Amino acid sequence: MAPFAALRKFFDPKELVAFILPTTYAYYDGVPKLIDCSKPVIIVTACCICLILMSFNIYKKFNEHEEAIAEVLETGYFSNFFDRMAILLDEKRRRSEMVTVLFKDNTAIKLDVNKILVK
Repeated sequence: MAPFAALRKFFDPKELVAFILPTTYAYYDGVPKLIDCSKPVIIVTACCICLILMSFNIYKKFNEHEEAIAEVLETGYFSNFFDRMAILLDEKRRRSEMVTVLFKDNTAIKLDVNKILVK
C-alpha cells in the first residue's frame, strides 16, 4: 500500500485534535519550564514528537484493521464450513449413517460418525 493511501485510510483527524496536538503542545509548553533549551530545538523536537504520535496512531489503526479482517475470515469460516459440517455430522449420527470421505486420488473411506473427533 502506498504511504499516502495508508495515511488517508488509517489516519483519524479526531485523534489528531483530541490526542496528538494537545500532547505535542504540552511538550512544547512544558519543556522550556523544566530545561533551558533554545526555541528551534523545542520546535524541532515538538514536531518530531507530533510525527511519532501520528505514526503510532496510524500503526494502531492498521493493526485494528488487520484484526477486523481476521475476525471476518474467522466468522465466515465458522458459518460456511464448520457450522454446516457439524450439522451434517449430527444428522448422519442421528440416522446412524456412515460418512464417506473422498480423497484427491479418488479413493474413499467410510467412517462411523460416532468415532469422529472434531477439535
